[in-house]
Amino acid sequence: MADRDAATSDLRSAVERLYEAMAGHPRPGSIAFCDHCVSPEENARLLRVPLRQLTADDLGRYAWKSMGTWGDEADFRHFLPRLLDLVVTGQLDYLSGPDRLIHKTTVSGLSAEESAVVKRLLDAWWAVTLTRYPAPHTAFTVLEALSAAADDPAPYLAVFEQATGQAHAQHLADLVGDWAYTSARDDAWSRSIERWMTSPTPARLLEAATLAADTPQVAAALSEAYEHASMIYECHRQR
Repeated sequence: MADRDAATSDLRSAVERLYEAMAGHPRPGSIAFCDHCVSPEENARLLRVPLRQLTADDLGRYAWKSMGTWGDEADFRHFLPRLLDLVVTGQLDYLSGPDRLIHKTTVSGLSAEESAVVKRLLDAWWAVTLTRYPAPHTAFTVLEALSAAADDPAPYLAVFEQATGQAHAQHLADLVGDWAYTSARDDAWSRSIERWMTSPTPARLLEAATLAADTPQVAAALSEAYEHASMIYECHRQR
């Protein structure tokens, strides 16, 4: 519980720091939009409601259409703190996954300082995700999103080796299954994850977590994931 409280506090601090860092991007006086797919009422609400009072309903479609058929990079930079705030706290279920929003963040013209603050927020998001199970987003979803803003997944995967909490192990169990069945990318980020996932490390961690599980139900789920991770390792080793 102490780890979760500390991670939650770090996330809140990172969110506040992002609002502060992006405060120099004022609310636009007007926002251009395609009137075939955005209503004047939707657009007017973004111009009227204070940033922190905008809800996921207000910004959900904007997250999808921003810098395309609704507004430009300058507009996006104003709304970015609230967009990321809603995503990392699990309030905004972005249509095609948080990775699309994080990618937009990287091409929106942020300064080096602003990008560093975003990176700190994303790191805090990963940390807090792994301390609660279930979490608003799966570990696989967050890891995919992080790929849009970071060069190397190794520091994120290392958290599984450094942590001892059961929630971390449950997320790892899910990640083993999600990665094996849904990962189809072929880039440096994904190849780095593949090297880790096909190593003996996931199985070793899951075996230890199974023995330390709090309930028979959790132990059974972790044991199943251990068998899966072991199979992945053996199949890769025998190639």
